[in-house]
Amino acid sequence: MRVLFLVADSLRADALGCYGSDLRTPTVDQLASGGARFETVISSAPWTLPSLGAMLTGVWSHRLGLMKWEQPWPRGVPTLFDAFRRKGIETASFVFEPDHLFSACPEASVAGSSQDTDAMLAWFRARRHGDYFAFVHYWWTHVPYVRRRLALATWNQVCRQLLALLSAPDPATRLANRLQIQGLYAVAVQEFSEVWLPPLLEAARADTVVLVSDHGESWGERLSATDTLDDVFDLHGNHLHEEVLRVPWILHSPGLVPAVTVSGLARSVDVLPTLLEVLALDHPSLRAPSGASHARSGRSLAAALGTGQLAGEHVAFSSRNHDFLDAPALPSEPSSVYAEFACRSLYRKVLMDVRGAHAREYDLRADPAETSSIRLPDDSPSALAAALRSELPHAVVSPHHAEDSARMGQRLKDLGYL
Repeated sequence: MRVLFLVADSLRADALGCYGSDLRTPTVDQLASGGARFETVISSAPWTLPSLGAMLTGVWSHRLGLMKWEQPWPRGVPTLFDAFRRKGIETASFVFEPDHLFSACPEASVAGSSQDTDAMLAWFRARRHGDYFAFVHYWWTHVPYVRRRLALATWNQVCRQLLALLSAPDPATRLANRLQIQGLYAVAVQEFSEVWLPPLLEAARADTVVLVSDHGESWGERLSATDTLDDVFDLHGNHLHEEVLRVPWILHSPGLVPAVTVSGLARSVDVLPTLLEVLALDHPSLRAPSGASHARSGRSLAAALGTGQLAGEHVAFSSRNHDFLDAPALPSEPSSVYAEFACRSLYRKVLMDVRGAHAREYDLRADPAETSSIRLPDDSPSALAAALRSELPHAVVSPHHAEDSARMGQRLKDLGYL
């Protein structure tokens, strides 16, 4: 069993040819045409750490409470890594920065940086025979869309330059800058598919390839004319609209997974249970007790691989936290940590601001760009709003340690990131 689990950071579903884009991504498209492509997939969070936490545990991100790189992953919550380790399969991760992603998740077995392509490919070539589970987080589709490793200080400087262009005071200049930056993104997506990915697939020789994204991307389209981007380091983590939540999910496993397009609403929390069933890896030890706060939120979609249609009505919950990247600590109360929640069915969606607690509903069939919302009265919520309010009490903040935050903060300063 050789499994390659590939996450392309900030990769929107609509940026790929197999999802209707005009961009040329034939390598990705071939994976999709030879396996399962899930048509509508919603991420549990709009930035990397909480999103991957949800994907790799099958638990909604707000029930995990991860929002700082150095936070230990919640105890007693099995991960996808645990499933393979339990079977004695070698597990390794290649992440964008080993001191960030999985720095507090030892079961991920970080083996290096995905930005050191030669060393990563050498790892795969040394395992021409034998089983493995390899998690690879591709970084260069994340702003600033540069396909080479940058020192953190340089990366930070370039990102801020691009964000400043999107804050130009003149609307025409701002639009022109946005189009140029979107052009950079388009090149980055095509280079991922056609330059970087083929050598990896050749070296990995995987029996099963999972290709997903942690979240989508935006370029300030929803900013007002007076908004600026002085206090952010990206754009995707600042709202819960479709462009940052809708992601691709392709499952390629010849002999196990047929060529099929699966319609209906899938969620990032469904990735783990689906893969475990397809590969016959699920086990009671990989499930938190039913009813526990960390019980598995996702469900296996393996049955839909034969029909192309998801059965039953399900909703996707997504959450957005305030930015605590530079903060020495986290508030302990969820109401001080989370900024916004979303609840989405296939054709409708509710957004709720935590502080205002007012719900806004969108009809995604009539208004897929979410340009016009209906403010729902608190005393007569829709079914989605009611479901969201019922879910809010389950939001938590995962334990964290001040000394770990101080250590991480000092390292980031030493590297010039802060």
